[in-house]
Amino acid sequence: MPTPSAIPVFVWRYGLALLAALLVPFVAAARDFTGFVRRFFEETTTWGLLWICALVALGVIALALRELFDLRVHRPAPTPRSW
Repeated sequence: MPTPSAIPVFVWRYGLALLAALLVPFVAAARDFTGFVRRFFEETTTWGLLWICALVALGVIALALRELFDLRVHRPAPTPRSW
């Protein structure tokens, strides 16, 4: 029985191998399909990178707004000497 920490390693290693094994017959079948597969992975990669960049930009904006409006202004209480 694999430990819980080993499960993601197992899934990535064998899951990607299974995906590659499932695509081999289609890629080897025709040249037109290989162009489709190549274009599909190009588009998927492009949209994935765009999505990651959008999330990073939203994180930067959220951090900037939090820092901008979360001003910590400490005003000490007046003492009798300061009157």
